[in-house]
Amino acid sequence: MAEKKKMLVTFYQIAPHQIGDDNFNDVVNRIKRLINGQSEKYTEQTLAQDNFGQFNIRVFYAAKTSVPKWRPFISDIVTQDSAIGKCYNTSQSFLLFVGYKDRIFAITGGAGSFAIDGYISQTFGIDVITRLIDKTSPVIKSFQNRGVTGTLLGQTKHFRTDRRLADENQFGQIYKEVKADLNKKILTTVFGFKASDLKRDVSGCLAKTSFQISKSMDFNSFLKVIANLNTLLDKPINFSINSVEMISRKKSILLIGRLEEALLNTLYNSCLSDEESDFDFTHREFDKYLRAAYYRILEGGNSLLEFTSSPTLTEIQKRLKNKGKLLMDDAYQYKHSLLNLHVDSMDDDGNISTHGTVMSHLHGEIFYEGHSYFFIDGEWYRVGPNFIAELNNELKLLLDEHWDESLINESFDLKEDEGIYNARFIDTPGVLVLDTITPENIESCDLLKYDANSIYLIHVKKGFNNMVRDLAAQVLIAAKRIQQDRKSGFEYIKELQDMTLNGKNSKSDLKRKLAGQTFPEGGLLQLFDSRKNKQICFCLAFVDTAEKSRNLKNDLTSFRSNIAKYALLELMKEINALGFDFRVIQLKKIG
Repeated sequence: MAEKKKMLVTFYQIAPHQIGDDNFNDVVNRIKRLINGQSEKYTEQTLAQDNFGQFNIRVFYAAKTSVPKWRPFISDIVTQDSAIGKCYNTSQSFLLFVGYKDRIFAITGGAGSFAIDGYISQTFGIDVITRLIDKTSPVIKSFQNRGVTGTLLGQTKHFRTDRRLADENQFGQIYKEVKADLNKKILTTVFGFKASDLKRDVSGCLAKTSFQISKSMDFNSFLKVIANLNTLLDKPINFSINSVEMISRKKSILLIGRLEEALLNTLYNSCLSDEESDFDFTHREFDKYLRAAYYRILEGGNSLLEFTSSPTLTEIQKRLKNKGKLLMDDAYQYKHSLLNLHVDSMDDDGNISTHGTVMSHLHGEIFYEGHSYFFIDGEWYRVGPNFIAELNNELKLLLDEHWDESLINESFDLKEDEGIYNARFIDTPGVLVLDTITPENIESCDLLKYDANSIYLIHVKKGFNNMVRDLAAQVLIAAKRIQQDRKSGFEYIKELQDMTLNGKNSKSDLKRKLAGQTFPEGGLLQLFDSRKNKQICFCLAFVDTAEKSRNLKNDLTSFRSNIAKYALLELMKEINALGFDFRVIQLKKIG
């Protein structure tokens, strides 16, 4: 039976800044050389013909064998001559580059998409879709977005009926993936398919860093689509999909260089000071990445570290330090010994789910020359002044309503951490220190303060920076659990008290001290049972670590972390929606 010569094709575009003034062969040779220095070796394949008209084409192939993750376990069970005890996984990959006019496109097979990931346009699919449809077109099947601010890392939405992008709230969001239907007119007039070849009135498409039409095509159709994609990219977009602007690596090469140097210095100085990094660490395909079974850090294709859960940047740095692999004499040693390493996430069988550099896994905000920039999925974004002004105005209104200057008067010594500060409240009348007490892995609060009318669950934070986002998520989880607990007989609250009191026989001096605290008459159960939701108040108490004295309520614009601001704004709304009160406390500082 003859092999089918049609396939679903996923198109990539080599990023324009990778091309510059070089010709097709120079660009492909450079990418191939860099790829072969990082992973399996790709060898060029002989083409069946020399002339493809206006198209330049080159094809590369690689094969790789690896031991299945489960083979060592099975080898202890079966006999030595069993085939399963000696088996290997074998995978084949290819890279196909197509040069057409001033652009270079690519398609891949196997692990080829991982190999070229660092050289492709990260917005190619989105650049295509915003030229194919209108914002009001009811053709959207699903999308995935990333949050530059707030507690939500990202989300994927699937719709029962076709949706319009105009119906979505884009505040602080970056759309990374859109799945939509293309009608017959687009398929025939834009991409050149014959109407007789189209069995349906619509075909799906998937736009992300790549672009795919849900229709199999042969080689000639493939080249025709390449030419039509090139023409499409020369047209203006129908709408701007994102409320934040991506900074072009081709047009703003000097700015990007300065931003990357500022980012490097920020990370290096944090590592020197043993400070927790403010940056999230995840792959742009975060659904795949976070569901992976294993993670490994590679240098030159060789595994340096392995993790069984998604690591943080701080964890990676610590492990590399222990192995003597993290070089810290200057920022550039740090960069080459850490940020240029590669990260694989893998499934249970050891197949790669995602791949990228350590640098491309970083997500966060930096400030450069008075402006806020976000580094997300290896690209730089900036938000317009309207975004920041709206954020500050909305937060200011809520701070005026929820600010508190009387609940805590103890000053925070900046030479100490939150744990030492919290411990000062042990044996303070009307206060329970519950720091480190986490039934169900949920921290209710650091300090619980109560009086005849109210209960205050106070979370203490050193600094007002990106890490406020993590704290906000923690506070919201605690609030939802306590709301649920009111309906289930306060099982969580009972466990909170029991866990605290059980520390009396602990080897930890702190846990013994926490166990020795005086609980209210009737215990926590009676305390919570006698209060309504609105008499329970969650509090975020922070100390500002900046050298200059400033006040969040009265001088909001001097606090630069928009991630922290937006996380706080979201948290206030969420807590109030649950029926609880909320307060913001800025602690006085020493040092």
